[in-house]
Amino acid sequence: MQPNYYLKDDDVNIAVYDNQQQSNSTILFVHGNSLSGAVFKQQFTDEKLNSFRLISFDLPGHGKSDKAKNPEETYTFQSLVKTVETIFNHLHINNCIVAGFSLRAHLIMQNSGSKDNFKGAFLFGYPPVSQLSDLMTCGHPGPALQLAFKGELTNEEVDIIVNEFLNGNKMGSSEITSFIKQTDPAFRSTMITSVAGASLLNEVEIIESFSNPIALVHLENDKFVRYDYLQSKNIRNLWKNNIQQIKSAGHSGFIEKSKDFNSLLFDYAIEIF
Repeated sequence: MQPNYYLKDDDVNIAVYDNQQQSNSTILFVHGNSLSGAVFKQQFTDEKLNSFRLISFDLPGHGKSDKAKNPEETYTFQSLVKTVETIFNHLHINNCIVAGFSLRAHLIMQNSGSKDNFKGAFLFGYPPVSQLSDLMTCGHPGPALQLAFKGELTNEEVDIIVNEFLNGNKMGSSEITSFIKQTDPAFRSTMITSVAGASLLNEVEIIESFSNPIALVHLENDKFVRYDYLQSKNIRNLWKNNIQQIKSAGHSGFIEKSKDFNSLLFDYAIEIF
């Protein structure tokens, strides 16, 4: 996938992918750490999902977007929360669902205004946090989690991350490897420092404040998010009154199990729109 156009956020050109469908209903995808908006190729090429306008973008320092001139300012957690809101406002989107993946879903749920901006949210590979310590207990211990916030990575370390992202599946591995290597190393090191010092909103409360139910999707073999952790949060306002699960899927199940993922997202969108 190649960007359709660019938007300006401060001194950074942001690459935007847009199927430019003439639809009154939009799904905005937000990619995960060290990836790209192009990672949602399987969704952009899905016939049913293409009945909606689909948009994704590369966060600063990722994919085709510019690297930050001032990493210590642009790559902080709170700055990226504002970046997502700025992009949303630039696009003048109405009637929108946000599909947030992994760490980047926090950029949506750490904005108390998200309940007003978005009609619904489809959150996957994502652990809602009530406090900072939740980030230490939400997943299964493994080497990839620590490496995901390391600046410069060796080829071997990139392979470790990709393997855990895809649960050993080779589908999409070359693309994810490329995205990780494209990402500004300063992003990962700056991000972890800013998260550690952040004052976090209670994301369970944000989810429960949406007027429409939120889809919380667990990927069965996800090494970064435990199913029992999600259950322990006892979140109200979930779509179908429960956590949805995609079987036999790793953290990046929207790639390896794209048919099941796309079908679930389509059903949610139809119900919300």
